Amino acid sequence: MTSFQLFSLRDNECHELHPSQIALERDLQQVLEHHLEPLLKVRFLASEYSTGEVHRGRIDTLGLDQYNAPIIVEFKRDVESTVINQGLFYLNWLLTHQAEFQLLVQNRLGAAVAGQIDWSGARVICIAKDFARYDLEAIHQFEANLDLVTYKFFESGLLSLSTVASKRRPGYLQAKRPPATRRHPLSISQALARAPQESQARFLVFVDGLYEIASDLIVEEQGQAYEFGLFGPLGRLFVTETQYPKLMVEFYCTPNELEIGENVRTRVSKKGFQYSLIDEQSSEQALEWVRTLYARAERG
Repeated sequence: MTSFQLFSLRDNECHELHPSQIALERDLQQVLEHHLEPLLKVRFLASEYSTGEVHRGRIDTLGLDQYNAPIIVEFKRDVESTVINQGLFYLNWLLTHQAEFQLLVQNRLGAAVAGQIDWSGARVICIAKDFARYDLEAIHQFEANLDLVTYKFFESGLLSLSTVASKRRPGYLQAKRPPATRRHPLSISQALARAPQESQARFLVFVDGLYEIASDLIVEEQGQAYEFGLFGPLGRLFVTETQYPKLMVEFYCTPNELEIGENVRTRVSKKGFQYSLIDEQSSEQALEWVRTLYARAERG
């Protein structure tokens, strides 16, 4: 049995929420069916679906997932092994009665959805209080798409669901992944537009500082950056393309050439090193290094 504890942290107090028992297996089924889409990402189609006189069974819940794949959900209130075999038994019936299922989808969700059913993704979700260790390993021997999910109810109306084992048919997940799209780098103008306003203002101040050092110090905008230099680039000013864009300057030399101390935070790059312009002080420090490099380039 898996140990799982849940706590409530309110008003500087820690209170453990104790598990609560559900009375009947049908109660468990009704709770999850009522919230099937947010809990399992499955659209509800039918409950206690009869498999006919010959098969003589009832599927707990039938649904359709976000990929339009048929889903069978089987519930067991306690620790139960037979739920896996029962679910696979019903899956075999479903795959041999595709026309019946398609008609059900058409009546509930419309003809357009019924015409897009993905039978390769047909899946069984088994939900129980817990599963035996050999069940968790045994599912990998099956060819079907299968999920084992444990549940636990807590006081205050809380419910936890945990997928403890999952199996997919070979190649199914890869087929569902969208094709990789090539990411085009942002221009310096686009990157600046995404950056915080203080970074944008610091960018303009830094560029003005370059012009004050020498009017011909700016070379030109080069895609994602402004390169600056005299008789060739000395470095570049750019904005990082990250979740939190920030202003950076890269010098085409080593920190040792500028006698930068070990306490100054820099990052090694392919052409030299990078320095983050996080405030007015760091910007002034970077401009001082530009003055040093510019003086050396003039002396030549």
